[in-house]
Amino acid sequence: MRTADDQIVDHYFEQGFAILPEWLTTEETSMLADVCDTLLSEPPDDSMGGQAHDIGRGHDRRFLRHRHQDFPDLASFVLGPDMKAFLVPFIGRTPHLFNEQFVVKGPKTGSAFGWHQDGGYVGFEHTPYISVWIAID
Repeated sequence: MRTADDQIVDHYFEQGFAILPEWLTTEETSMLADVCDTLLSEPPDDSMGGQAHDIGRGHDRRFLRHRHQDFPDLASFVLGPDMKAFLVPFIGRTPHLFNEQFVVKGPKTGSAFGWHQDGGYVGFEHTPYISVWIAID
């Protein structure tokens, strides 16, 4: 099982983030890219039927949410033993999945948004959580 070493965990607690440039395998990165490409082939639904914040911008900025159940390899990745073992040192307990999404920003569209904390957008009382951000490309 892959875990984060003590130096990375210490850096997280000192700086509020950790970078693990080689944690994913080539197969995992390819699977994530393939799932993302499949989701991008679907028509944009920025509001998720009125259940999402108004931050999507059609093809310029897409939030592809809560689809791991439709993709067994993605579910195995986000809910699997490696991800659990990786997160325990950071949060001190067995993790549960709070949110899973791909954020896709189109090239040169001005679709960036400023530094923020996702917890402010949840809209209800919740246990503090950790975000795992993976840059695919």
